[in-house]
Amino acid sequence: MSTHRSGRTGGTILLTLLLATCPPVHAEYSPSGPFLRATYALAQPEAFGPGLGQRIRTREYDLLAGFGDVAFGAGTLSAGLDYRYTRYEFEALQSRDWDLHWLRVPVNWRRTSDNRTVIATIAPGIASSSNRFKDPGEYANDDLDVAAHFAVVQRSSPTLSWTAGLSFDRRFGRPMLYPTGGAIVRASERWTLRLIAPDPEIAFTQNARLRWFAFLAPAGHRWHAFNEAAARRFDFETRAWRATAGGELRLLNSLSMQIFAGREFGRHYEFLDDRGLRVDEDAAAANFAGLRFAVPAFGSGDSR
Repeated sequence: MSTHRSGRTGGTILLTLLLATCPPVHAEYSPSGPFLRATYALAQPEAFGPGLGQRIRTREYDLLAGFGDVAFGAGTLSAGLDYRYTRYEFEALQSRDWDLHWLRVPVNWRRTSDNRTVIATIAPGIASSSNRFKDPGEYANDDLDVAAHFAVVQRSSPTLSWTAGLSFDRRFGRPMLYPTGGAIVRASERWTLRLIAPDPEIAFTQNARLRWFAFLAPAGHRWHAFNEAAARRFDFETRAWRATAGGELRLLNSLSMQIFAGREFGRHYEFLDDRGLRVDEDAAAANFAGLRFAVPAFGSGDSR
């Protein structure tokens, strides 16, 4: 679960936005300098399954590192490392609890000329259950997870920018190619509106140390998994939307903390239980909360 952008310091946050789950590119600034980010989020147990007679609980741990940037051709090249661990715990369902991981190596290229910025990102990696990670020799093509994004941002005035692009990833569950685009409006020095599909956002900067934000974003994914009890491999797929709000506090010049909470809805799960039977069920909406620390401090930029 994830959690803005005035001035050039938004560069570090752009790389965070591009790398952490590889959401669509909708920012104006280039990555700048190395960084490290750690996030923990927990969702309350909610009804799940046929007749909503079972319950599901979700935990997420995310570690994201950026290695800085170098000149490359007519633009700037940067890379990072993105690891996320997601745990699903089930009650009253004949299924093991699932520990799912992704590990990616995102590479981002950016070029700016006049008022136009072109951004391209590719993030190859692996998305598998924990028992698949224990034996790398067992990996198959189904374990591979590749996301890619392309966007053009056109600044038409100091307070308005337009962006359009394409993204390919698993944010909607199955791998999907979809368009992104919209407007970035700086309504004032404190208010910024990012009216960009599929994940709009609003941000309010209260002062140099504190800002508030709210956004909506798709929150699905797909992992390749192995159920030992059923002795079968399959794709574990989730689909959902998350409405998130929170605040970011600069604790030190080099450290910031985000506290966020929200509601996950439109939840759906597909996987095999311990009998080898397919589970293809909705789940009730769930509240969640989380905490994030970042070095260096964010200060501004996108919250996700």
